[in-house]
Amino acid sequence: MGGRWRAVVAGGGAGLANGLFGGGGGMVFLPIMAKDPALSPRQLYASCVGVIFPVCTVSAGIYFLRADLSLLTANRDIGTDVDKVFRSLLMGETVSHIEHLMVAPHCLQNKVLALIEDEIEKAKHGRPSYIGVKLNSLTDKDIIEKLIDASEAGVKIELIIRGICCLVPAVPELTENITVISVVGRFLEHSRIYRFGVGEEEKVYISSADFMTRNTLRRVEVAVPIYDLAIKKQICHIFDTVLADDAKGKMQTRNREYIDRMLGEKKLDAQEVLYEEAYRAINREEPEKEEETE
Repeated sequence: MGGRWRAVVAGGGAGLANGLFGGGGGMVFLPIMAKDPALSPRQLYASCVGVIFPVCTVSAGIYFLRADLSLLTANRDIGTDVDKVFRSLLMGETVSHIEHLMVAPHCLQNKVLALIEDEIEKAKHGRPSYIGVKLNSLTDKDIIEKLIDASEAGVKIELIIRGICCLVPAVPELTENITVISVVGRFLEHSRIYRFGVGEEEKVYISSADFMTRNTLRRVEVAVPIYDLAIKKQICHIFDTVLADDAKGKMQTRNREYIDRMLGEKKLDAQEVLYEEAYRAINREEPEKEEETE
């Protein structure tokens, strides 16, 4: 957060907890609490009105050109985890164990590896399995090796990696179950989505962390689970729409080349589709607001 915005936020009475290691972090979360003198600070966190997770890096001048995701939740379990994270940061420490969130540097990579392992076990026992990840970059060696293990076990893996991808897909008997695409469009694709599992067992997260060791092991980053079914459906729709982009989307080959795709009779531009959907949703809401004011 820039100095000017820090002054604005602090001037409004909000407390700020900095990232550690001198490099900060890519995540931002903001607890919103009701003023109740009868409750202790810990009770306030546990019964907070909401927690906003704008899980993105905010940079002056380009923030509003990014395609990103945020979450406003009143889930008490998540609120309790946020309390632990803030208390640790204020003491100059990072959390080493947490229940619902994934928080780097100590409990994000290991949780991702465990979730991949869960899908490997499903595949080995003949159960449906799936991993879908949308990131800016994939360079974390431990996660790459685990994804290869998952591919060898028969897990279907779909990766949307806008930038650097150190995993080579479509290698026979090694990564033949892995597809990698990159989408570079009008807006900067900046959201990170993690999907593990199929159907009712599917777990979905939005995150500030790419799968790079600087994010998973050297910075304070956060991934938050999506428990609300309607929101989970919406995020999966965003993921699936970007995955189906054959206008701006390029597929990575095992020769490390990016090639055009043609998935249907008409090219699909994911950003234009999602933009139009958002615009239509706003227009549907406006008449309702006018009725309320009359």
